[in-house]
Amino acid sequence: MQFKSFLNPYTLCFVLGIFLSPYTGFASPDTDSLQRLVEPELTQTTQRFYPELSFDYAFDLDALNPYRFDVSTLQDTFLLVMADSQCGFSFPHWGKVNSTFGWRKGRVHSGIDLQIEWGDTIRGAFDGVVRVSQFHKAYGNFIIIRHYNGLETLYAHLQSRFVVHGDAVSAGQIIGQGGSTGRSTGAHLHFETRFLGRPIDPETFIDFDARCLKSTVASVHAGSFDIPQTKKSQRMF
Repeated sequence: MQFKSFLNPYTLCFVLGIFLSPYTGFASPDTDSLQRLVEPELTQTTQRFYPELSFDYAFDLDALNPYRFDVSTLQDTFLLVMADSQCGFSFPHWGKVNSTFGWRKGRVHSGIDLQIEWGDTIRGAFDGVVRVSQFHKAYGNFIIIRHYNGLETLYAHLQSRFVVHGDAVSAGQIIGQGGSTGRSTGAHLHFETRFLGRPIDPETFIDFDARCLKSTVASVHAGSFDIPQTKKSQRMF
């Protein structure tokens, strides 16, 4: 199923809300019609100030960060609907966390590493459309899925990829098999959450101990992109 045919009012169920003066609320997840979803007054205002929030912005680019947006300049808080009655969440893999987000050996580790076995199934975390599915010298076989609330999720070091650019995916759908391709010393899933092209600690949104969302609504602001200086990069179980 390709990108254009997937855009219908029943699948565009994640809605992005932004507090921008003079507006004080976020767009209602009204799915009566595609026209009402993509062209409400708030969405038009949002996209005038942040054209990067348009779902198809730089969609055909295979760069890790096609936005080139300076997140330090953000003056607003974004409310992201993470799940609702029609769109859910799926844990990408049930392995334990081996390495967390933050500084590791003098460099930033921009995601969460989950323990896997070779060939384990990897699932999409949310509904969305595949923006990137290719090989990268560091990430190995990796996939980026763009979601309707503005987030992108990245799945790296895969043994194989089952989806291609433009494919529609649902939360929980198998998108590939785990492996150790690219710059990797053993089988694991490297999982990232990105907004405006920049990584945010996945634990902002997901409880990796309980393997569920922390909340159905999450906020993102300039401080969300800070890299923790003291957070341990290894977790003991």
